[in-house]
Amino acid sequence: MKKILLLLVVLSAISSVNAQVIYSAADSTDFAAWTAVDQDGDGNNWSAVIINNPAITAPGFDGTDGYLSNSWSTNPLTPDNVGVSPVIDCSGESTVYVNWLCGSPETTASGWYEEKYAVYVILTSDIAAILAGGALPTPVFETTLSAGETWFAESVDVSSIAGNQASVHVILRHYDCTDENWILVDGLEVSSSSVSIEENSLTVGVYPNPAADVLNVTSSNELSTVTIIGMDGKVISTSDVNGSNASIEISTLNAGVYFYEVLTVDGTIRNTFVKK
Repeated sequence: MKKILLLLVVLSAISSVNAQVIYSAADSTDFAAWTAVDQDGDGNNWSAVIINNPAITAPGFDGTDGYLSNSWSTNPLTPDNVGVSPVIDCSGESTVYVNWLCGSPETTASGWYEEKYAVYVILTSDIAAILAGGALPTPVFETTLSAGETWFAESVDVSSIAGNQASVHVILRHYDCTDENWILVDGLEVSSSSVSIEENSLTVGVYPNPAADVLNVTSSNELSTVTIIGMDGKVISTSDVNGSNASIEISTLNAGVYFYEVLTVDGTIRNTFVKK
């Protein structure tokens, strides 16, 4: 059989965070409160699940529960699945981040991990059109997974949209891919600061941020590579690294927000930095 099948059973959750939390969806009970919109009309959609089979040993995939969408289920699927959070009150918070974990259970070698998804943040005043299948605005984050059996830790500053707003929603969209397997989102938080999501004691930081010429990367574990990625998901550079510290030349980048993706023997962390 080409794909890995799921067995849904009871299990405990993950994710340790370190911030003032405004909203959290950390397990299947939380994600069950989200509204799923089947934009492609194929009868498949986001679903709140509890998983511990297959027994995937990559960090974070030893079993967890969260929000899942398929691009394969017995037959190939081409999803356009939209999940909408409950109302989130960000009033009184001028700085707002969305932080989450996302990954695929497939191995990188299989080639079936390239799930594409996007994250949006919108006001409740705009939600009716979305629930009716209307067009979505520009995403605050969009990517195609770059590896399998890996949790990617993501964080996006959405202060310009959600800051001091009493009624906002986070939207997850799985789309523009086919015949992979499935994507899982977990540990999603709306927070007053960017959080560090720890898996197997793996912690990564960068400084200065914003940075002008050099981005310094520090890790609790041995580094293998540091990759700089544009907001459009395109890889700009990949640097091989030895040791737990690295200095990455970024002077030629245009000013703006970029991702850095750090690979170690114990997992991968992706987060954002600002080039000034």
